[in-house]
Amino acid sequence: MKTETTPRHCTKFVLGLTILIPSLASAGITGPYTVDANTLHLWHLDELTTPAADQAHYNYAGTFTTKPDANQPLNALFGGATLGNTSYAGFGTALSTMPGSLPPYPANSVQPGLGALTPANGK
Repeated sequence: MKTETTPRHCTKFVLGLTILIPSLASAGITGPYTVDANTLHLWHLDELTTPAADQAHYNYAGTFTTKPDANQPLNALFGGATLGNTSYAGFGTALSTMPGSLPPYPANSVQPGLGALTPANGK
């Protein structure tokens, strides 16, 4: 009588690899990030107050320039957002958009954020 064990062994091997390989892989966050030829905007958000500087320098034609006026700073903190908060190690400080209240939110309220312009309702 001949028994076939190859498929069972293959199944065990593949299952073992499926479990083992993810535990061997690791990924690290490296930074702070730098501008390259494909960067349109890059805000590190490590300032303590606005404006949050745009590290990329592109003009509106989409070509790289070293002119500092070609970037788009973020000037408006709103809805209780804050800069200068604890960040991931090696990245300076961070923007916090933790809401000051929980839902339901008041009518015409703006959720915390940072933008180039102040929202229309001014909050």
